[in-house]
Amino acid sequence: MVLELKLEAACLFVRLKGDLDLYSVDKIKELVDHELKRTQARLLLIDLSRVAFMDSSGLGFILGRYRHLRGKGGRVVLAAPGPQVRRVLELAGVERIIKIYDSKKAACRAQGEVL
Repeated sequence: MVLELKLEAACLFVRLKGDLDLYSVDKIKELVDHELKRTQARLLLIDLSRVAFMDSSGLGFILGRYRHLRGKGGRVVLAAPGPQVRRVLELAGVERIIKIYDSKKAACRAQGEVL
């Protein structure tokens, strides 16, 4: 798993590449949580366009960040999941609580953030 982090205004962009699964999620969680704490970001945009596979551990990562930020008045949005990842998100009902956009650009535009 490759992880890229970028802070713009109060938005932390996270781009993931590879598999979001039991073997990768602990390190990703540690890095993202550290950046959220360090930057005090109120919006977490997770770019899933390069995630090939996601299991329940990946869902747990996303939902855990959602609970954490919601408790602080923040939010999580997801961008560009591929068909397999989108199916996992749909089956879990994630779209009922977290906005999912077809692209990072659409997600940023909807959130009022600058690209």
